[in-house]
Amino acid sequence: MKKIFFISSAAIIILAATAFLLIYQSHAEVMKKTNDCYDNGGLPEMEKTGIVLEHFECQMEKQ
Repeated sequence: MKKIFFISSAAIIILAATAFLLIYQSHAEVMKKTNDCYDNGGLPEMEKTGIVLEHFECQMEKQ
């Protein structure tokens, strides 16, 4: 019984850590692209589905 509890607990911890890392990686990717766009004088346009960045475009201002 203790072995099943230990295996279940370990599996839950591994799944939670994996989910956290995926969410963090997605957030970091969006922030980097957004900041780079702003640094170059543009306005970011993006479409994100869950943790997947579907579309990203940096609209540059015309002078």
